[in-house]
Amino acid sequence: MKPSTPRRGSHRAHLTLFLGGFAGLLVLGLSLWMHVQQAAQVRSAAGMALQSVARAAAQALGSGLELSLHEAKVLAAAEDLWAQGLDRPEAGAALARHQSLREGKAWIGVADLQGRVRQATGGLLLGRDVSDRPWFSAGLKGAHVGDVHPAQLLASLLPAPADGETLRFVDFAAPIVVNGRPLGVLGIHGNWAWTARLLDQMLPPAAREAGIELLVYNRHGELIQSPGGLRSGGRDKQISPAGLQALSGQGPQVSRWADGLERLSVVLPLSNPALAETLGWQVVARQDLAQADAALAAGTRQVLTVGLLISALAAAAIGWMSGHLTEPLRQIAAVASRIEAGALALPMPQFPKGSRELDELARALDSMKRRLFGLHQAMEAQVLERTQALERANAELAHLSQTDPLTQLLNRRGLEPRLQQALVLTHRHRGALCLLLIDIDHFKRVNDLHGHTVGDRVLLALADQLRSGFRAADIVARLGGEEFLVVLTDNGTHRAQRIAQALVDSVAQRDFPEVKRVTLSIGVAGTDAVGFDAEALIHAADQALYEAKRGGRNRVACFPLPAGPVRSEAGSEATSAGPDPLPATQALDPRRDA
Repeated sequence: MKPSTPRRGSHRAHLTLFLGGFAGLLVLGLSLWMHVQQAAQVRSAAGMALQSVARAAAQALGSGLELSLHEAKVLAAAEDLWAQGLDRPEAGAALARHQSLREGKAWIGVADLQGRVRQATGGLLLGRDVSDRPWFSAGLKGAHVGDVHPAQLLASLLPAPADGETLRFVDFAAPIVVNGRPLGVLGIHGNWAWTARLLDQMLPPAAREAGIELLVYNRHGELIQSPGGLRSGGRDKQISPAGLQALSGQGPQVSRWADGLERLSVVLPLSNPALAETLGWQVVARQDLAQADAALAAGTRQVLTVGLLISALAAAAIGWMSGHLTEPLRQIAAVASRIEAGALALPMPQFPKGSRELDELARALDSMKRRLFGLHQAMEAQVLERTQALERANAELAHLSQTDPLTQLLNRRGLEPRLQQALVLTHRHRGALCLLLIDIDHFKRVNDLHGHTVGDRVLLALADQLRSGFRAADIVARLGGEEFLVVLTDNGTHRAQRIAQALVDSVAQRDFPEVKRVTLSIGVAGTDAVGFDAEALIHAADQALYEAKRGGRNRVACFPLPAGPVRSEAGSEATSAGPDPLPATQALDPRRDA
């Protein structure tokens, strides 16, 4: 008679299968809970990064368009530049000087009321008829910004882009009106390649590594700017106008693109409401979900791997257990349910007086719980670290937007809030404050004779002298080109004039490498003579700078100016001082970018 199979072995197999499955379900439940929690945190951090990048790009693009339109209106409104006719050589020199102040202007020209080009930078299109161009007809009616379009008349006159892309422009125009009588239209063709460089600067290295892309679409949903150029725009960059409109201003959203892939996207209009309404452009920051969730996927795989390993170890330990474990298992199940509900710090019950197998099971489950809790904390720390890295990147973006890239001095955007704060404090304490508006004399000759590299060295040398020569409480900024501005706190006009003269003498005696001698003209204006309005102060300093130029350069002039005309209505005074300074209506605009 064959012996019957012991029931103990069957009981152990069933017990091992049951408790091993229970441990696996526990690991799965904990993993799913942690996945849900971490998915929300990781997706939120990725969305914040996209929102920050899109907002910075929309503000930079809107500010650049607004600045170019303002420059067109300022040039067109300079009545004393156009009062004696559109063909004056002084007007052409002013256009050329304005084109050199900031990159991105491919062409600046003036057409009369019949659409005939009368002035143009580089002599391009002189005498040509532009009456059928949209910028001319729109510019007759008022200030105008046009949509991006391929170059037409200038396509064969300007060098083609090095990347093989089509030469494209954004047009800015404003009417020229003198004494209420229209004379013509001033037009600026902005090179669209400027936008690619601008958006490239908006992406910090961390954002590029995360796969974040910046795109720009027009109101018809057509792609007008892509990181790799328009030739790289495939189906993965196509989206319907309705889809763009639905996403605009809604924060981070998961959207399906024409290639069938889902991406985390943020769509924002231009920061200037008027330009956003006129052009209808939308700035898109997007990131593939696979890259946005990369940290989550890696953490989840690690949690599952460790959990499954611990489950296997727990199942092996359970296989060696025997006896009736109903009560200890009930206790373990109760604690496991509370852990699954979120009480991760709750310890597993221990059974030092029970069977060795039961004690091993409790310890293994407690070890698994501690490992999973540790991984949960590590993933939270990783999310916190990435959030802090994005905050540091945003702070770096803010610093770059307020700093002149060549001299590392403040630019105009960084100067404005500091000047306003200094004026408020000076007014509150009934003190005095002065501006020194500094211009390097004949700087264009330095660039023409020695090249722009030597010109940059001269600017750097002067910036270093200004940075080290003034107090920490004073403010030093580069306004653009060869123009600098120093804010002297706690100084009246007379003392500021002496400081300015000392600076003029010091620079004139200095030996600059390759250039040898460089001179300065400085305009001084103070609150004791002008008041506490920033725009009025800068305008007065610009008037004084003009007087210093008119008086022969290498000197200081102080506002209020000596009795007698400084700028005549017809511009006759301006012709006696050599190369043309800006006329009164072109006084320094405090919003002009550096």
